[in-house]
Amino acid sequence: MDAKITKQRLSRMLSYDWIKIIGIIVAICIVWSLVFTMTATQITVTQKFYVYSYVGNNGFSQEFKKLYDHTHKNELSYEILEKASEDLGSEVNTILEARFAVGEGDLMFIAHAPNKKDSYKVGEGEEEQTLYYNYTETFARGRARFLYSLEGEGSNTDNYFTQVEGYLSKYFFDGNGKADWENGTLDEEKVKADFRARVRKDKRFKTEAQLIVGEANDIKRLESYREALKEFYKYLKTDKIVQFETITYTDYNNEEQSITCYLNLNPSKPRIDPTTGEQAVDDEQGYYLYDETVPEDGLTKYLSYNEDLGKNDGTTKLNKTSKNMCVGFLSMNSLESKYRVEEGFQTECLFLVNALIRAAHGIN
Repeated sequence: MDAKITKQRLSRMLSYDWIKIIGIIVAICIVWSLVFTMTATQITVTQKFYVYSYVGNNGFSQEFKKLYDHTHKNELSYEILEKASEDLGSEVNTILEARFAVGEGDLMFIAHAPNKKDSYKVGEGEEEQTLYYNYTETFARGRARFLYSLEGEGSNTDNYFTQVEGYLSKYFFDGNGKADWENGTLDEEKVKADFRARVRKDKRFKTEAQLIVGEANDIKRLESYREALKEFYKYLKTDKIVQFETITYTDYNNEEQSITCYLNLNPSKPRIDPTTGEQAVDDEQGYYLYDETVPEDGLTKYLSYNEDLGKNDGTTKLNKTSKNMCVGFLSMNSLESKYRVEEGFQTECLFLVNALIRAAHGIN
């Protein structure tokens, strides 16, 4: 039998079977891609870091994005493999429903300022008034379960800072072996043992050499967590340049709930004229004045919203501001365990919060 391959026979085969050949090649490519996809280590919720700018805000500025990139590269731990930021607009409920359902969310930047699309009425007849909920209240009313309590228990039994301190206390001990996250010495052997148990199925750490590097990185992670918490407490308790914000909202059962669930990055209040006891006004244009914690609009270039700045003649002007800009620490503890951040890793949030505070106040 003559089975010799000639140019003529090859030409005839290609002219009749080229579709089959292309189909086989495509099928091989698809199968090969599926093999890699199915066998690759999937990024977990813990390894993602997602931040949102709530409806009403102007959205994340380029300066914020630069700061976020820098923080991701230089401060967030080696475990954060994917980051994202998202500005929330008219489709806020649809987007958050999808994101939160799979545990994607770490920080929510949101203004403690009137939401003109969320109103209620008080009084009757000629005395009836239309008032507005703050954006912080609007978000909490429907999604309080996704916010860590920051002080006390509130409606969410998970207190963010109690959890972080508790996690660090498992690794730092004083000379008598008593847990001391603030001044104790890190138990590196425990860190190494827990690290190896956690990454047993992680394909990033296949060899002994890779595991040794991972142990060193995990030691660095725990030490940086402690320093981040200390730094934050300095801003909160010593410098007093940020403060916790408590809000009251009506839940789905029409019951009032109070929860301390926001960190105010720029606490602001009306400036009072000591002579009249009333709110002070700008001598030149007559606009009402406010005392802000952040100097010279240092936060506005990162996060802002537009307000109707009032004038003593009853008129207003649109003004870009960051007064009472807050951040909520998002918790996914109400979800299934596979959609929750692993214990301790919520501390990553402090790196970005601290970076914002430093940038806004010009702290080196």
